[in-house]
Amino acid sequence: WLYVNGADTRDEHVGLYFPMYCATAEGHRDDLCKWLYEHGAAKDIKRRTTHDDKHVYHNGRSPLYAAFVLGSWRNVSRWLILNG
Repeated sequence: WLYVNGADTRDEHVGLYFPMYCATAEGHRDDLCKWLYEHGAAKDIKRRTTHDDKHVYHNGRSPLYAAFVLGSWRNVSRWLILNG
């Protein structure tokens, strides 16, 4: 619903919790990553989080880091590697 009504899948003004990062950090299935990829967020596979004083620990993290280290989601990690 959000996408159909104009939501952006890769808002570059969002520094930390951009959709691809959230999808991988929370361990969502690789189908959500695929959907984001197909709807404009392909570049976000290699995107890194930006500095935020409140979330310094997460600065410079990628979706692959979130999938592999934070969640140990092998299927998502594999998909990111093959498509990034």
